Amino acid sequence: MEKLFFFGDSIAFGHMVSIHQIWTTLVSRTFESSYICNNPSKNGNTTKDALGRMAHDLETHSPDVVIMQFGLNDANFWQTDQGMPRISAQLYKANLIELVARLRDVVKVKKIVLATNHLPVKQISHIPENKYRDTVQFYNELVRAVANEESVRLVDHEKAWSSVDTTSFLLADGVHLSREGHHFYFETILDAGVL
Repeated sequence: MEKLFFFGDSIAFGHMVSIHQIWTTLVSRTFESSYICNNPSKNGNTTKDALGRMAHDLETHSPDVVIMQFGLNDANFWQTDQGMPRISAQLYKANLIELVARLRDVVKVKKIVLATNHLPVKQISHIPENKYRDTVQFYNELVRAVANEESVRLVDHEKAWSSVDTTSFLLADGVHLSREGHHFYFETILDAGVL
């Protein structure tokens, strides 16, 4: 049986939602006859963090399929960063390319899936209104570009969300998925036909 790994941040790990209702669990349950699933995703991680832990979390386990999603933390603005995102756009794209290359050439993954992020509604007090949201949207464009350039599959959550009422899809923090949001992520992955 093949091994399917989810590799991401709190959106894949699940935040303040029952483990039984997060999208990674819903995928695991749906495809349990085809895949052994593992989820080494970590809250707060950026693509830089992902590169640092890839050897331990992925290389040693030889997954066949990896669904990877990072960006909400890369695009976030900490007050100590003087108005700069945690990871610059140039470095974010370079990190994604490096992650894909390592998955392909070192881990020997058969199928790589990149995912865009939904757009947050969180307002950050020390940056102009919508700057975080706009940055996430730009980083999503970089995910699409890398998926195209590297010939890997794409799940476009941002595009899927743009066609529905997402009012109930986020927790009160305006970033993390609610139970309904996790279910919609799951449906988007099924609709994308990447598994």
